[in-house]
Amino acid sequence: MKKFYLSFAVLALFAVWFAVGLGHPAAANGTASPLVSPNLVISQFQAGGTTNFNDEFIEVHNTASTAVDLNGFRVVYRSQDGGNDVTFLAWASTTVLQPGQFYLIAATSYTGSVTPDATFNNTTCQCALAAANGGLAIRQGDANTGAVILPAGWYQVLDTDYSGSGYSRGHIVPSGDRTRSIPDNSATFLMTNMMPQLAANNEGPWNDFENYLRSLANGGDEIYIISGPTGNQGLIAGGKVGAPQYTWKVVLILPNGNNDLERVSKATRAFGIVVPKFSPITTNLWRNYRVTVDAVENITGHNFFSEIPKNTQELIERKRDKL
Repeated sequence: MKKFYLSFAVLALFAVWFAVGLGHPAAANGTASPLVSPNLVISQFQAGGTTNFNDEFIEVHNTASTAVDLNGFRVVYRSQDGGNDVTFLAWASTTVLQPGQFYLIAATSYTGSVTPDATFNNTTCQCALAAANGGLAIRQGDANTGAVILPAGWYQVLDTDYSGSGYSRGHIVPSGDRTRSIPDNSATFLMTNMMPQLAANNEGPWNDFENYLRSLANGGDEIYIISGPTGNQGLIAGGKVGAPQYTWKVVLILPNGNNDLERVSKATRAFGIVVPKFSPITTNLWRNYRVTVDAVENITGHNFFSEIPKNTQELIERKRDKL
């Protein structure tokens, strides 16, 4: 297997990707600025499963008290590594959605009981939802460049919201981990990949740990990373953005190879760090904040590495890393 550095961001405080129609960072990587919608949202979607990968649908909902003309809007999808939108449906003529009305877009193999308003054929349109880690969006205008629509009342976090707050814009997925292409790197600068961090953390143990993990990846290891915030240390941006009480990362490290799940053993390194988001942070060394995976699960409520056989999972998650 080609060496890679794999990172998943848990954006619990800052992003609700599919529900608001923004999708994965790659799906919101158009050049136009987001607009506030006339209460037009993606209310539900279903990606195909193992028994029928074409059993998919997307539901658009008008939550407004007035009618909305869908003419000029489009529903698009982009896979994690995709550089362009894939359009499920573009409305090119007057299509009025009444207050509270739904519009169902479904694959030709959809098995639901509601008759779709429009259909797509996964095998011919290359627009399946099943691609890994992708995202959906509603755009107004052309694919790739049309403005991504935000639901009315949804606050768009700005760079300036951090000014004078005492916090820096801390990457959850580091920019240095996404250098394969300009689009990949640019996606890490979306505000949905930022969390308020003290500069002493962002430039200290957090950065120290990121550099350490990159050195392992460059040396021939594969690294699974889950990262995010937890707790509430207060609010910035006029109460619109939560500052977490702690930032955390959990990692699982394997030598470069194939069939990763089968290669996890009781000797596999798995551990985490938990860094407080309040002063004082007195050291830049990540090892001073190292904890077990169990410890991170206790403060976050997450169950990490749950696909690993239970006995092995429990053993590596309670083991203290000492390297």
